[in-house]
Amino acid sequence: MTLFLLSACDDGGKKTGPDTIPPGFPTGFSVVQNGDSLELTWTMPGDADLEGVLVLRQAGLGPEGEPVTGTAYAAGDVIGSADVLHSGAASLASYIDTPPAPGTWCYRVFVFDGAFNYAGSASRCVDTSAADTTPPVFAGLVSATGVSNTQIELSWSAATDDVTAAEDLVYDIYQAASEGGINYASPTYTSAAGAAGFTVFGLTPGTTYWFAVRARDAAGNRDDNTETRSAATQQGEDTTPPVFSGLVVASAVNATRIDLFWGAANDDTTAS
Repeated sequence: MTLFLLSACDDGGKKTGPDTIPPGFPTGFSVVQNGDSLELTWTMPGDADLEGVLVLRQAGLGPEGEPVTGTAYAAGDVIGSADVLHSGAASLASYIDTPPAPGTWCYRVFVFDGAFNYAGSASRCVDTSAADTTPPVFAGLVSATGVSNTQIELSWSAATDDVTAAEDLVYDIYQAASEGGINYASPTYTSAAGAAGFTVFGLTPGTTYWFAVRARDAAGNRDDNTETRSAATQQGEDTTPPVFSGLVVASAVNATRIDLFWGAANDDTTAS
């Protein structure tokens, strides 16, 4: 690939320098095993000039290789002792890899801008040589709190696992509209790796929901706790007026007094 460097000059002949500022780092990088495949997920930074994503894989500990600033790479290239699995698509936030053989495989993700300045994640390694069949130890959801008319915050204590590090464990979140209605076969949400809480958005004001949380390790093993917590969203803004038929009787009692009478009003929120 041939790269060209463009610069601008002002009236005094001063040129703009090349872009040497890397973008922000990708965060929340995790690697989860699912059978023979490994699913890599991460969160992209918010830089406006992101050009793409570089995914590296290395056998054993690492990857130690660092992409060189100003250099473009393609899938199949080698950086240090790491293979380039993917290069491109700035919108990419996940990647599925099937390693060529059982063993320890380590991954790293870099994002780059149009000048090929790179910013990398931490390394994540998974040993695929021995099947992990033991689920994490997890006490379940601790609390659920309505924090607005459309949001509920969930919190829990970290799970532990015999293989997967605590920062790589993810949590599957189950939501139901009624007590006993949780379907453990299908999570509603999944947390970021290592999370100790989750905020559920887009809920209906003044409504009660039920939740459960289960921990999942890098091999896909999930604990089976059945701890549930319920919480209600806060009431939304009341914009409905009372129902009222108005004044019924005005009765003159004497020369200085008139008594007024009406039937009680009804309201969908405020008690009579």
